[in-house]
Amino acid sequence: LPAAPHHRAQKPPNSRLEELVQVGPQPAGVRGVLPLVRALHTCDIHRVERRPAAGEVDGITRSRISASDPGFVAEQVPLLRQRVTIILAIGAFAIPLFIVADWLTYPAHLGRFLLYRLLCAGACLALLALHRLRDFGRHSFHLGVIGFHACGLMVVAMVVELGGYDTPYSIGLLLITLGLCAVLPVRPRQVAVHCAILYLVYLGAVLSLGVPAAGHHFWTETMFFVGALAIMLVAVRYDHHLRLREYGLRRDLRRAEQQLRQYSSGLEQSVAEAERRYRDLVENAGDAIFVVEAGEVVFANRKTHEMLGWSVDELSRRWPEGLVHERDWCGVRDRFARLGVGASPDALPPFRAVSYTHLSLPTIPFEC
Repeated sequence: LPAAPHHRAQKPPNSRLEELVQVGPQPAGVRGVLPLVRALHTCDIHRVERRPAAGEVDGITRSRISASDPGFVAEQVPLLRQRVTIILAIGAFAIPLFIVADWLTYPAHLGRFLLYRLLCAGACLALLALHRLRDFGRHSFHLGVIGFHACGLMVVAMVVELGGYDTPYSIGLLLITLGLCAVLPVRPRQVAVHCAILYLVYLGAVLSLGVPAAGHHFWTETMFFVGALAIMLVAVRYDHHLRLREYGLRRDLRRAEQQLRQYSSGLEQSVAEAERRYRDLVENAGDAIFVVEAGEVVFANRKTHEMLGWSVDELSRRWPEGLVHERDWCGVRDRFARLGVGASPDALPPFRAVSYTHLSLPTIPFEC
């Protein structure tokens, strides 16, 4: 039979109709039924097909996502809380350990520096306890920023205590800035604003002590700080972009999964409906139709029972020799044998089948 135009869908599982089409030449009545069935099959399968909508690639919607997207913001809250915990823990427990450096470099200021460090650690510890006791959501960022400024002001106070910029503690300011940029998962501009505020406070404190004698050293140090801050902000921006892209991919995958479930559900319903229609058509056909698989009759329609009188089990037991008239058996026996090794069913000639209601002699012409 010629295939229906544009019929690209595979045969549904357990479809007896396709098995019937492969058996051989059909009776005259079936030749008119099967093209109609194929057309119904094509319509049912294509009914659930859809063209990709605008903005879709391979059926997956690729939408642009803003950093202010509510879903993205909500997804970042647990990560932000975890990172704020880390930065406050560093301020509470790591800052006091640097008293060893104070003792080695400036032992005369050890008592004052110890006080500064303990005040900074106490502030970070209080913020950490508040952060653990209450869920501030995305506003946890402000707790981390307060801890950052507490540590930064500690460094500025130590620089002022030593009389100006010409101290190694300016490196501590850079370390604190690096910690903020590397730990908190926020937008670059949020980090840049607070880093700039802290450094302006540092510049104001240093310049308030008088213009440095070696001004080129001071401005060179400022250039190094600005350059390092620019590099850190680029890294922050790239990290933020990757997290935003990862969220977008996960959202697209969830949407695609939902679309696939809907498509699969519609396809299963269509195939089930098509199977029911095929069975109704074959069952109510005006010709005897039965299907043979592996030498056994696995299906016989109503007309087969009316014409031959055999049930499916009886047909299986008699097939094929018991159903072919003894005068026709010699002509079709060899060709029946060749069917088992892949020969075309078209080679079978018409033969007469034995009817249960006419066991004496009369037979019914039958085409396979």
